[in-house]
Amino acid sequence: MRCLAPWPHPWLHPNMALAPSWSGADFQATVFAWAAQLRQAKIEHAAVWFEDAALMAAALLACNFARVQAWLPGQLTPANRVAVDEQVGVWLSDSLMADVHRPCWLWDIDAASVARTLAADSGSTIDGAVALVLQTSGSTGAPKWVSKPWSAMLAEAAALAALPWPQTVSALWGSVSPQHLYGLTFRIFMPLIQGWPIWRTTVRYPEDAAQLSASYPATLGVVSPTWLRAWAAHAQDKRGMRQTQFICAGGMLLPDLAQAVSDAGLPAVQEIYGSTETGVLAWRRRHQHQAWQFLTGVDAQVDEMGQLSAQSEWSGGRQATGDVIQCDGAFFDLVGRCDRIVKVADKRVSLAQIEQQLMTQAGVADVVCAPHPNYPRLGAWVALNEVGVAAYREHGRKALVAKLKHDLGRHIDRVAIPRYWRFTTQLPRNAQGKLSSEALTVLWQPRPKNMCWTQQACEGHTWTLQSVVPLDLIYFSGHFDAFPLVPGVVELQWVIDAWQAVTGQTVQVQGVENLKYQHFLRPADEVVLTLQWLPEKNKLRFQLHTPEAVCASGRVVLCEGPKP
Repeated sequence: MRCLAPWPHPWLHPNMALAPSWSGADFQATVFAWAAQLRQAKIEHAAVWFEDAALMAAALLACNFARVQAWLPGQLTPANRVAVDEQVGVWLSDSLMADVHRPCWLWDIDAASVARTLAADSGSTIDGAVALVLQTSGSTGAPKWVSKPWSAMLAEAAALAALPWPQTVSALWGSVSPQHLYGLTFRIFMPLIQGWPIWRTTVRYPEDAAQLSASYPATLGVVSPTWLRAWAAHAQDKRGMRQTQFICAGGMLLPDLAQAVSDAGLPAVQEIYGSTETGVLAWRRRHQHQAWQFLTGVDAQVDEMGQLSAQSEWSGGRQATGDVIQCDGAFFDLVGRCDRIVKVADKRVSLAQIEQQLMTQAGVADVVCAPHPNYPRLGAWVALNEVGVAAYREHGRKALVAKLKHDLGRHIDRVAIPRYWRFTTQLPRNAQGKLSSEALTVLWQPRPKNMCWTQQACEGHTWTLQSVVPLDLIYFSGHFDAFPLVPGVVELQWVIDAWQAVTGQTVQVQGVENLKYQHFLRPADEVVLTLQWLPEKNKLRFQLHTPEAVCASGRVVLCEGPKP
C-alpha cells in the first residue's frame, strides 16, 4: 500500500504541542526540513529516541516522507544500543546518545534551513508501506522486534477514534513512553489524527498531572495501572482534575482503582486491551461496561480451550494472544493468560486469580505469583504498602504469611496457596507496569542477609552510606518471628562488611570498644551508616542511625595492615 487515504494533516492544527507551545505551521516546516536532510544523506534506517513526544512525532513523519524505516528501542540498554547500531545509519534524538557508533543527529535545524527546504519539499504524502520497528517489553522472556507499517498504525488509530471521547481536549499527556506501542499509539498517532495537542514531556508523577490540569482542565491522561495506583494514594493530587479522562493499559486495572477514579469525580477509566504484536483489540469503560468489547474491525476467534486469537487491518495477520477469555454475546471477560494457568497437584490454577485475591488485602500494594521452576509449588512476591509494613513490623513475617494464606484458603483450592513468599515495598515493574522473567527469579533465591549500601558522601577520613533494611531479611525469622528486629551482632557485621567494601580490603578485627545499642533497627527502616577512620589509633568509629534515632555506635579496633 503506497498511499493512504486522506487524513488530517497535523499542521492544520493551530496548537500542535504544548509546554513549550508548537504551532502546526512550525511543526510542518520542521518535518519537511528533517525529511530533506534524511534524503540528502541517503538514510534507509534510523533509530529514534526522544523524550519530547512532539519532536518524536515530527521525526517519525520525517522518516516516512523520506521513506526511512524507523527503529524504536524500548530502552537504552547497552544490548539495545549494539543491536540497533547494527541496523541503522543514524540516530535521531533530542539528546546525545552515549556508546553508539552511528552518527547522532540532534534536533537542531536552523531557521534558514527550514526556509530553504520548505518551499522545495514535495514529498509530503504518507507512505503506508514504510515500517516502524518496535520492541516488545520482554515481560515473558527476551524482548522481540516487531515491524508495524504506517498503514497499520493509522488504521488502528482510526478505529480508536471511533470510540467515545470528550468533545474538547485541551491537552493529551502520558506517563508511559512513546517508544512502546501503547504510548506511541495514544501519545502520537491518536493526537495526529484527532488534533489533540500533545503534552511534550512524560508526566511521571501524580503531582505533575495535578499541576498540568490546573492550566489545561479538559485533558486525556495515558497511564499505566501502576501510575494510577500512585495517583490514587495521593488525595491532594485529585483536586482540580475532575475533567481528566484516564486511558489505561499495560496491566490489570483492579476494581479498587477504577472505584478510586469514580470516587474522585472523574470520568470512568477508558481501559484498553492489546499487545505490541496484535495492536489494540478491545476496550471498556469501567463502571459502565465491566466486560470488554472488541474494536470494530477485529475478527476474534476462541479455540476449545478458550484461547483468543484475532486479526485486523492493523494486526499483521491472525495473532495468538496467549489469553483465555469467556464470551457473553458481544462482550467478553479475561480469564487469564495461557501461561498463567498452571497445573498444581493435577489441578488447574489461575495465577491471576490468586493475585487478585491477595490484592484485596488492605496491606498489599502489588503482587505477582509464579510456579517454582523445579517443584509443583507456587510462590508470591508481595509489595506491602504503609499498612502492610506496619503490620509486618508489629506482628512479624510469620503472622503476615499466615494471615494471607488464611484469606486465600477461603477463596481458592488449598493446593493453590503459595508455599514460597517474598516481601518488598515495591515490585521492579518497568514503564509499562510489567515484570521481566529475570526479575521473578528473586522468588527462588535465598533471602538476603546483607544491606545494599550506596555511598552518599566521602570527606577526608569519613564515609556516609545509606540503605533500607530489607523486609525479607533472613534474620526476621526464627527468634524474631513475633517482633522483627536486626540482631546487634548482625549490625556489627554490616559495619565491617561496609568498611571492607569501601576500602576494597579484607580486614581482621582485634576488638570492639564503647559498643552501644540504643535503638531497635526494624524492617523497612531507612538507615544511614557513618564510618570514620582514625589512622593514628588504627580504629574505625561507626554510627548506625535512622531518621528517628541512633541505633548503634562504637569503635572497631583493627589489626595492623594497610588502610586508606
